[in-house]
Amino acid sequence: MVDSLSIFSRATSNKKGALKHPTARAFSMQEWVEALSSLENPSERDATLTLSAVWFGGQISTVREHTDHILGQLNRRDAVLLAVAQLNREYATLQRRIARARYEESRSDFVDVHRSSQRLIRTSYIGNALPADDLNDALVDTLPLWLYQAFERPEGDLRIDCDFTQLGVSALRAFSLEKSLSQLWQQCLWQDWRLAGDGDRLTLRPNNREAETLRYAWLYRQQSITFQYSFVDIVTEAAAKKANLKTNRRKGRTVIAQEDRAGRQSEFIIGRASSRCASHAQHHMWTGVEDSYVGMFLDAKLPRLGLSCNELQKVWCIITDACDVLSRKCRDSSPVDRTTARDWALACRRQTLSKAISAASGLSTSDTEKALKFLTSDKADFRHGVWSKPLIPLPGQEFLLMCRSPLEIGNAVRRVEQWLERGGLSDQLATANKGASYEAWVRDEIASCLANNPILKDVASISRPIKPADRTIGDIDAALRIKDLIIVLEVKCLLTPYEAIEQHRYRSKLEGASTQASRKATWLADNIKDYLDVFNLHGACPVEIKPVVLVNQGYGLSLEIEGCLVCDFHTLSGYLRDSVVVTGGAYSGLNGAIGYTRETLYRSDEEARHRLLSRIKLAPTLRRYIDRTTWTENLIPCLSPPSNTLAVAGAQLSEDLDPSARIAALSLAK
Repeated sequence: MVDSLSIFSRATSNKKGALKHPTARAFSMQEWVEALSSLENPSERDATLTLSAVWFGGQISTVREHTDHILGQLNRRDAVLLAVAQLNREYATLQRRIARARYEESRSDFVDVHRSSQRLIRTSYIGNALPADDLNDALVDTLPLWLYQAFERPEGDLRIDCDFTQLGVSALRAFSLEKSLSQLWQQCLWQDWRLAGDGDRLTLRPNNREAETLRYAWLYRQQSITFQYSFVDIVTEAAAKKANLKTNRRKGRTVIAQEDRAGRQSEFIIGRASSRCASHAQHHMWTGVEDSYVGMFLDAKLPRLGLSCNELQKVWCIITDACDVLSRKCRDSSPVDRTTARDWALACRRQTLSKAISAASGLSTSDTEKALKFLTSDKADFRHGVWSKPLIPLPGQEFLLMCRSPLEIGNAVRRVEQWLERGGLSDQLATANKGASYEAWVRDEIASCLANNPILKDVASISRPIKPADRTIGDIDAALRIKDLIIVLEVKCLLTPYEAIEQHRYRSKLEGASTQASRKATWLADNIKDYLDVFNLHGACPVEIKPVVLVNQGYGLSLEIEGCLVCDFHTLSGYLRDSVVVTGGAYSGLNGAIGYTRETLYRSDEEARHRLLSRIKLAPTLRRYIDRTTWTENLIPCLSPPSNTLAVAGAQLSEDLDPSARIAALSLAK
């Protein structure tokens, strides 16, 4: 029988008969081979995807022969305890290495603000070097696999003697390898990465390196923008402290120590927060969140919880400080063993933590309990990992374990995105801003930018949506005019996609939005005579009408889909707000000074009109990351003789500064 569906279609279908993925327990290599054979004219993509499925299926199955039994000597409680303890132990080691790198950085003439979060750290596997953030992500993303196996263990006491230290290290490596293989398969499926032989080596590389470079650049830029807000906040505070100036930051109450009196050793002491608290860094990170696209949703109550993200963040900071207090019992030199596992896992009675949170935050007992439950991982659902819910229940006891890495340095914007999704607000982002729609907010911001820009004179924007009589057209969310150019904006408020499948679906949403924008632009061009007053136009002057998809964050910037450009609000608002924009920056580790590079975009509204679309398409602020993205290779172990390693292509930011940033950096060093 000849099948007309591609291998990709059969692998991603929700219908009966869909191919089971290599990550599935019921995966069958034979089914994939037979599916390929059934195609009358199989494409290269069909063949390479089948090859990847067969190879990864074999590798994952082999690894699971080990991971399925690696915890066999432990009961459920000890398996969960060891998982969190080992994660925290590895995180402590990583933090020491990052601290050394930061110290060296602080002694340099200048620090490239854009690359600071991408500093490379050597791994234990020979030849590999990854950004610290990537290493931390890989560490934390491994935990759900471990916890899944741990919660499958029996509850009874097992008295089998085992070496906790060696078992923890071995389990981490095994689960990390399984997770890595699963993620690489997802890249093959959704982003067309392909296996290939290269002499005596096996490699995995993107089929379209240009598209992958762009994808990495979107994420680098988004991360950099958020990091810069926090970085500037840190430097500004340091300068104020040096000058003996007071800052406006409110200092609340938090956990500062633990009782040492007999009978009360587990109780937390509440006091005034200070710059010495672990949560102090969280306040700087939150500056980046407030200035990001999720900032407008921070006060909105989450429908499934009844608390806002700002309230959750207050609880988060208190837990972070409690985590820091508990971690003082752990010595860097001490391994994870039966006597130290509970300390490394940062075990705390739930009631004790709840009491401390309620006392420090001012939340009611019921709200505190709701927050704790929301921030605790449910053993039935590890889909989101522990990034937004870093508390793990200890089976059979009223204790909570704390994952230190997500609490202290986890991506705060990513955390809020997951809170919004889990709290039931992600599907309502367009209407979550205190009753006002996101589209209305965009219209107001555009109007404000145009009104306050002294150079832009002959401009206009709509104050309310345009509603065509033909309802199949859809409302025009927002639109603006500069001279004789009208931009029809299809406004989309979407969560940043991080996983391969999310990015694939995100691209599909952009394609749909581009079709909508083009349809609306065509309709407006046919009916512009009815809307001359709306755009403050007089007479029968010809106008050019162009569609643009406007997204709330930077993923997708500069894409052109069927003649429709994709732009993010940060880029558009920056262009409309001022004719001069900041394009880069550097920080002097010697004197604490910050220097910026700036660019003049236009000197008249005529120039602004003619340069707007090219600015979106070329996206110089994105191009900086594209040009600095270099490709390297990292090795992961596998069972593929003769090398027994898979060479995986990886992107990273180069150390080379662009010329203008280098000039600014060198001037700072003087």
